[in-house]
Amino acid sequence: MQIEATAQTIAVLTNTLGLSINITNVMTHAEAADNMDGVYAHDPYGPRNGCERWDLAILKTGDPWMSGGNTLRGKAIYYQQYGVQ
Repeated sequence: MQIEATAQTIAVLTNTLGLSINITNVMTHAEAADNMDGVYAHDPYGPRNGCERWDLAILKTGDPWMSGGNTLRGKAIYYQQYGVQ
């Protein structure tokens, strides 16, 4: 339920702010820590660089490593297109 609520919140916020859902605008802490959006505002400290921050790298046991952001973004796109229930 938390993952679905997070994806719905992303959909509402990006709609309200006029943002597209992509890794530039919507990242997990793990993705942001590794500067995966291409913005280097700090030295990388995520899973690819010492793993100090790996929040939401995976969402459930058995998911591929670092798939959490793509899963959240995919769900948010679904809710953006088909409405938040």
